[in-house]
Amino acid sequence: MSALNKGLSTYHSVHGLYWRESNGTLLAVEGRNSLALPGAWPQLREEICSNQGSWSQLHLPSGRQINSLQITADIPALCEIRANFPPSYRNEDLHTTVAEIAHPNNLVLGVLTSRPKSLVGDVFDAWAEHFILLETQFQPFARLSQTSAHEHRRICGIIADIFEQKLKNASRDDQWHALGRQNFMDQAYGFVERSIPILLCLPAFPCKSPNPNKVGGTMPDLGEHIAIDVLRSFVKEICHVYKPGATLWVISDGHVFSDCIGVDDDKVDTYDAQLIEMYKEKYPVEEGPVPAIRFKGLKDIFMSNPDSSHSFNESWVMSHNIPHPVKTKLTAPSELCRKLLLGVSQADRAFIRSCIEEQEPHALQLYRGQTRFMLEDLAEVASVKALSMKQRKKTAALVAQEMISRNQAYSNLVELLFPNYIRLSIHAHNNSGPKFAIRLLPKSMVRPIDSLNRRLEPMLAYEFQIPTPWHNSIIKVEGDELLYLARSQVARTAIASSGMEGSWVDSPDGSYFSLKHSTPRTPIEVVGSEPGLRSQCRTETMRSNDLDYVGWLICSAGIPGTGPVPAIHTSQLPGGRYTALA
Repeated sequence: MSALNKGLSTYHSVHGLYWRESNGTLLAVEGRNSLALPGAWPQLREEICSNQGSWSQLHLPSGRQINSLQITADIPALCEIRANFPPSYRNEDLHTTVAEIAHPNNLVLGVLTSRPKSLVGDVFDAWAEHFILLETQFQPFARLSQTSAHEHRRICGIIADIFEQKLKNASRDDQWHALGRQNFMDQAYGFVERSIPILLCLPAFPCKSPNPNKVGGTMPDLGEHIAIDVLRSFVKEICHVYKPGATLWVISDGHVFSDCIGVDDDKVDTYDAQLIEMYKEKYPVEEGPVPAIRFKGLKDIFMSNPDSSHSFNESWVMSHNIPHPVKTKLTAPSELCRKLLLGVSQADRAFIRSCIEEQEPHALQLYRGQTRFMLEDLAEVASVKALSMKQRKKTAALVAQEMISRNQAYSNLVELLFPNYIRLSIHAHNNSGPKFAIRLLPKSMVRPIDSLNRRLEPMLAYEFQIPTPWHNSIIKVEGDELLYLARSQVARTAIASSGMEGSWVDSPDGSYFSLKHSTPRTPIEVVGSEPGLRSQCRTETMRSNDLDYVGWLICSAGIPGTGPVPAIHTSQLPGGRYTALA
């Protein structure tokens, strides 16, 4: 668990989820604190199976019921849960309970929690335990081992290879081959062993940045089109080798953060709706055994199940105050979902703040990086733009801290609800698992840049952390094979200069900036050092600060069996003749 991830929420009180048979036999456990459960199970089983008359029942609209029992046995291993709490609560006695719900085939799903005794009796906490029990997708899957069927192991290996080749993004300290590939295969194996569709989840596609210097509009554009195509292509590759298929759930995190970044709740709703509509229009018919991509957001998570929503009373969270550092228009359903998210799984804000003030290395690095990012992202938000620079920096710092808290809460929620899913992330990870970093925009198609003048140069800053479509725009340059991902200001600056002309193009296939050179291209002559070398070349002329012109020559050699010749930097010679040795 992250050093910042301490708190008193239901998430922090959960020892683990478990499956058992009706006779008490333990089948599977899940959760970051679940390692102690198998050792503690004999005592837990005795209480669970011998105290049937002491259970309390909650009857649900579906006809099912949740049974709850206080655990009174002294089980030392359960005391380790105290490490999850802020320091001031770690010495308190614990109140431990189990909540269970029956499933078909004499199986029972349960959740074991321990809270500091001073916090016992909160009705929202009890509801949150029941919500987790009802909404978790945890299944008692088998684990991959040396005794697993060879064919199952083979398929899992192929799927891991597809991920590595089609989607995985490398990190500076990449642990994919050392640890991650095996963990990825282990996650896939649970589905493969049962011959059911593989499930993956990706928290992403929140909303467009509020900064018009970064994006061309407020709705999904060509960047999102490409990203969705990439994800779907990856899933279809899995379907080619695994007949039950796969589904990737895009879990929108827009309402998690929108009130922190100056984006109104209704704009997030519109972005979500257009993203889903875009996908349906592109792919009206699903070709595989199951949908390749499905979409879910906070409202779907918290408000779609009558069994959990029926027993909830909004008055329980009326006193839950959520910081809103930036002025935005809120909607009641979205604000309620944020309160539920934070109530179920938030990390303690005061503890996060203390880590920052004490300059804990990870916390300080995260906080400073987030503050810098938010200072830029919020630059054009009206309520922030009106502030002095000192006030803007203070606002960015407040937003950064809140973003850290919200991000941790959302990660915790996904962990609880989708423990068997293969978890993908747009953020940098070392790929050891359980999260695996992905590249939404392939290198073969899109190049991240910070200047059109330097668009043919490698950008080392983007080697491991790829900018997202919702913080940038796609730029097409006439004559270039690659597309470019950059802030919209990069395109607008080029258009305002004398070197290029173009505009934002609205297209049903995804909007983008379309640019072409406004100055005539200089004819070129290529002098080759290889006999029979025939090259197809193009030059881009760009105005430099100190030079008249600088040319970038790209040659694709026509020699069988050879690849492209690397870009060669050449200077303009008298008479407009360019000379380059291939």
